[in-house]
Amino acid sequence: MDNKYFNQQGLGKGFLAVIVCLLLLITALGVFYFSQTQTEPSRGYTVTGVVLGIVAVLLLLLDGFYAWRKRLGQEFLFGRLRTWLWMHVIVAILAFVTAGFHAGWHLDGGIGSWLMGFLILTFLSGLYGWWVYLRVPRKVNQTVGNLAILATQKQLQASERLYERLKLGFPVSERELAQIFDPKSMVEERPLSLEKLDSSIEKIKQKIAKQKSLKRQLRTWLYLHIPAAILVFVLLPIHIADQILVKDVFDLNLTQTFNTPAHYADPASCAECHQTQYNEWIGSMHAHAVASPVTELQNYLVVLKERELLASGQLKQPVVGDLCVKCHAPTGYLGNAKNHEDILISAQDREPASRFGVSCVSCHQIESVTALAGEAEFPYRNIRNIKIDDTAIMRGQNKRIVGNAAHQSRFSATISNPVLCASCHTVAVEDPKTHKAVLPLQDTYSEWLTGGKNFSWNDTHCMSCHNMPLDNIVAEVKKMQQQRLPLKQRLQRIKPLIQQNKLANKDTFSADPAQTYDTEISSGVRRFQHTFTGVDYHLEAQQPFTKSEDEFVKNSGIHSRTNKRMDNLLKISSAIKIKTASRNSVTVDVMNLATGHHLPAGFAFAREMWLEVAASPSRSGDDWVVLLGGDNQHALSATQALNKKEKGLKNFQAVLFDGTKGKETVLQNEATAVLKGKDAVKAGFKDREKFLLPAEIRRLTLRFKQRLNNPKRIRVRLRFRNYPIEFIEGLALRFDKLGDTQRAARSRALIKQLKIIEIAEDEVGL
Repeated sequence: MDNKYFNQQGLGKGFLAVIVCLLLLITALGVFYFSQTQTEPSRGYTVTGVVLGIVAVLLLLLDGFYAWRKRLGQEFLFGRLRTWLWMHVIVAILAFVTAGFHAGWHLDGGIGSWLMGFLILTFLSGLYGWWVYLRVPRKVNQTVGNLAILATQKQLQASERLYERLKLGFPVSERELAQIFDPKSMVEERPLSLEKLDSSIEKIKQKIAKQKSLKRQLRTWLYLHIPAAILVFVLLPIHIADQILVKDVFDLNLTQTFNTPAHYADPASCAECHQTQYNEWIGSMHAHAVASPVTELQNYLVVLKERELLASGQLKQPVVGDLCVKCHAPTGYLGNAKNHEDILISAQDREPASRFGVSCVSCHQIESVTALAGEAEFPYRNIRNIKIDDTAIMRGQNKRIVGNAAHQSRFSATISNPVLCASCHTVAVEDPKTHKAVLPLQDTYSEWLTGGKNFSWNDTHCMSCHNMPLDNIVAEVKKMQQQRLPLKQRLQRIKPLIQQNKLANKDTFSADPAQTYDTEISSGVRRFQHTFTGVDYHLEAQQPFTKSEDEFVKNSGIHSRTNKRMDNLLKISSAIKIKTASRNSVTVDVMNLATGHHLPAGFAFAREMWLEVAASPSRSGDDWVVLLGGDNQHALSATQALNKKEKGLKNFQAVLFDGTKGKETVLQNEATAVLKGKDAVKAGFKDREKFLLPAEIRRLTLRFKQRLNNPKRIRVRLRFRNYPIEFIEGLALRFDKLGDTQRAARSRALIKQLKIIEIAEDEVGL
């Protein structure tokens, strides 16, 4: 038997040319695949994946044509069967590689995984068959000559008939035996011996056994290859139909639109693959944004008052409207306006994504953030300048995107850009006609962008402090305070620590239980945590989970972790150092140490931050007598109101000011200005001190009426409370007037949950 696959010198030139072309095609395919997957996941649902899938299907159909050509089309189609076999092998290799790139080399369950499994089985069995067809024919040619088993069996039968005749004594010639194998044989007519005939029969039997063995080698693989190939072609249309019908998987921005709050993913579903991130986020104020009791109560009063003004005709159209909730629960107010959730709906009655405030999709479905046209002062604000992708595509900061069967993924530079934070952390009441900002309430982004007069933090990301562990930085701040280092030297030490701040251990983007989706972070990329730590914390026990939910038992642990992170954030924010001290005054340097924005920032009218002065009659111990910023010579407790009329008090809190009545208010739609520093002092708020710029060191002299005879030590502390007592009480009084005793009681109950944090201190001996 001639070997049709090799020439006398080995591999033919044509064969080598085909192999080179095949390798070049696979290389080109690989280059295309890897270039595309730098910006999109290696998955079948992407544009690249779908294109590769279509190509793979066409190649598989072309490859399957060989079976028809071999059995039914020999009389109709051109070319030798050997040529078609080579084409079958080459196209099969291309189809398999293309299908692998289409799927991103992932097996995640479902019809697609079964299809890929049988395709792998078909491919591997085919490769084995190819190897067999290269090996066995040569072996046949070298041993038995052919695989005509029936012909050889007929030779055996004829030989055995001669054997029977010879045993019965009838003469048999050697020519008769030779003509069994070659009818034209003309060997001599000499008698055939029984021994020679017996030896010939044994050789024929051995040949038959060898022929059967070689035929098994040549054909057995087909019992695996053909059924697997049939299953591939059975599953292929099922897989295609399945992907087209399951729109949340197969989506090219053409099939699915998110225009109601119910469309957005429940954060609990994200936890199925991203448990670590979910655990970080669920304790954050982002997850608590719309359910925060202060937010709920204040928003209720603001909207109620505005609706009264609209009903009376004093307002022609809403001024505040959904200003608060569209940042506190974004997915409830995206898409078609007719589908928006009611502004005053309770958190528990909202859809899952908006119920948990700023949930996963609120950030990860943002397609872009653009500056508002013609807005030089507040180009990013009120979540008006973001574009939410109305499909199931999730954005992340890692370029090495891991494909998955839950959603599409894309790399996004925006999600690592502070303008994303600016969209909600820049808030201003707008003129309803022009949409121009008329009352800025918060502008943390601009504060960070411009930096301070002494130092700029605009090369450091918001999340470097708000979404990273701070224990090591807190330890360094404490160490520097104990050493009483110059404040400028502390700044020089603290900034590199924040810029280089990383997670303690090697981390991944995904977590248990879906370990197959995990990937290490690309070089130069940090996985910021999802803690979104600020100066707020949970004020009610039923947050984030209500008593009716199984997860309610987790709340206390969540609160503890949140409070610890908040404490750490505040304790790196500032530093103070006493310069001089006497019995009736102290001069102190106060510094905004590690915040890239004003201190206090955000809704500064709801943040108390003041300096407390105390003296001690002894050289050691805790026998402090508070001389300024306390109550009756004692440190202020968390449930005691700060006496803001105390002479000499330095309080950095802003004022939400109602200019029509000349007094402070707790409602944004009653305010005409947010007063700070000297403007607040002019309006009668004598205790107010201007905010601290980033890295600013301000020297203040604190004078106090109270005196302590023969003091041995002086201590100054910078104290912080996230809500003033009068602010919470102000909400309660509003509900009292409305006769809403339930909400009034809820408001006053919050006072018991307030806490004061010592964020910086210094003491000297006298």
